[in-house]
Amino acid sequence: MALRCQNCNKGIIRGHAVSHAKNRTLRIFSPNLQKLKVFFRGRTKKALLCTSCIKRLKKYGRIGRFSFIKYVSKKEKSIEEKAVLEIKPIKEAVHEKDKKEKKLVMVEKKEEKKEKEVTVKKKELQIEDIVGKKN
Repeated sequence: MALRCQNCNKGIIRGHAVSHAKNRTLRIFSPNLQKLKVFFRGRTKKALLCTSCIKRLKKYGRIGRFSFIKYVSKKEKSIEEKAVLEIKPIKEAVHEKDKKEKKLVMVEKKEEKKEKEVTVKKKELQIEDIVGKKN
């Protein structure tokens, strides 16, 4: 297995180990690689990622081709399922009530419009009312 991050290709670097007396000897700087289960093209896969990529994956939920898998305990999962089941019937019931209320409101508005039209017809001003009648 190569010591390379599968996301950013960070790998082994050669350099010098420098002592206090400034003596240089060759050494290898290796990245901090960790195995992690991630979603890759719709499937779970074990990926070898460096710690900086794992941080970004946890923060953003996705980096490059990899998506983060959040694990939920059984208690939390059962609570979420119950909450989802309880919410659905309530939403439907509220939705039906809203439809009935909207119909009632529309009928009331139509009646109000008719009443306004009748009052407007009665209150139409005539020139004679403003100026006065001719004798």
